[in-house]
Amino acid sequence: MNNAAPSVRRLLASTTSKLTAIGLLLLLLYALAGFVAAPWLVRQQLPKLAAEYLDAQATVGDVRINPFLFSFEATDLAIAEKSGLPVMQAGRVFVDFETSSLLHWAWTFCEVRIERPVINLDLDTNGSLNVGRLIQFLQTKMPEKKEASETIPRLLLQHMAISGGALKFADHTLQPEARTQLDPIEFEINDISTLPDYRGEHTLSIRLPEGGSLQWQGKLSLSPIESSGVISLKNARLSTLWQFVRDRLAIAKPEGSYEFGLRYRAGYSGGALNFQADDLAFGLKDVVIAEAEGGKLLGKLATVAFEGGSFDLAQRMLAFKDIRIADGALDIVLDEDSVPDWARLV
Repeated sequence: MNNAAPSVRRLLASTTSKLTAIGLLLLLLYALAGFVAAPWLVRQQLPKLAAEYLDAQATVGDVRINPFLFSFEATDLAIAEKSGLPVMQAGRVFVDFETSSLLHWAWTFCEVRIERPVINLDLDTNGSLNVGRLIQFLQTKMPEKKEASETIPRLLLQHMAISGGALKFADHTLQPEARTQLDPIEFEINDISTLPDYRGEHTLSIRLPEGGSLQWQGKLSLSPIESSGVISLKNARLSTLWQFVRDRLAIAKPEGSYEFGLRYRAGYSGGALNFQADDLAFGLKDVVIAEAEGGKLLGKLATVAFEGGSFDLAQRMLAFKDIRIADGALDIVLDEDSVPDWARLV
């Protein structure tokens, strides 16, 4: 018995040592796969996948994957059409996946952050949008679904942020072409989920051309589908809209701005969309309109205000408590057939 004890101890020590070595080896292989092999695979496969499914070019700078923290980071991500026309870029994409997914039985992301994204919308001379072309090509590559699934994936996103974003739009159907850009775009949402009774809070801030701004704050639920919040558009310039319809309107570049605001509640259930709004307001300020040829002044309005409005989609009801027009003048000339000269502007 005394001689057997040391042998057992040596056997246990040897077995433990081998198991420890195997565990360390597996841990090393896992680390190499996560830190080295996976980023290399992403860099290699991304251009191939973009070419196969989008008929586009894709490039990515640095890719980092932490297999222990379950995080993914990529820099200088870009997608362009085969012609080289850029479609979208992102300076940095960071995704932090949570192991607590096992507890929630749902895909759980602690954070998704997209920094300096740029979307380039380009409408060519034939009226074809670049993003639409990519989506159309992708649809040809997707397998046909035999039956639509009624279940939605269980997803929990604790925090998502888009910072320093920009949206560029160019319309080449017009001559000269029309261009506009919205930047910066800032978006943040917390605790959005397809799980029942989760209501995430979100904020959106966009700076418009020539000093305008768009603000959107609210709450969003995906199960059930419900949303409520406040939207405010301030100091948006009429000239920004005019450049995209100038070939249809015989007026010069207009002066003035418009504003819009509302408090809303929306939902979707039983195949029906519900939407109600109050504190609805719309206004025009310092508007000056003139003919494109000759520059004849057609009208000036210092203030146009629709305030205290409400809207109900189900009842098809729109009402305003107060409508004000101040310090305005219109120049309208009737021809021999009593047709106003304003009718020639369209």
